[in-house]
Amino acid sequence: FTAKSRSIGIQHQDGTEGHGEVVESAIHRGPDWVIKGDDGHEKIIKDGDWVMAVRWDIPTWSLIKAKRLNGLSPQGRAKRGTPTPESLAGLRSQ
Repeated sequence: FTAKSRSIGIQHQDGTEGHGEVVESAIHRGPDWVIKGDDGHEKIIKDGDWVMAVRWDIPTWSLIKAKRLNGLSPQGRAKRGTPTPESLAGLRSQ
């Protein structure tokens, strides 16, 4: 994902790509990590959560800081495939 699709748009609107760029994307591998959100409440990042860092352009960052934009939904495409018996066996053994 990160190598091919780092450009981020706004509100799932076509033509808004380029306002943010994914600079880090990983699965958090514990221990649980407690942070304080900008609303003052504690948030817990748990082992296995997907974490992502985005570098925003200045106008978009200003909207985020003003709480006019919040949340992030990566845009992308998916294609359904038929799993092989081997890939299913690998999932079941975990």
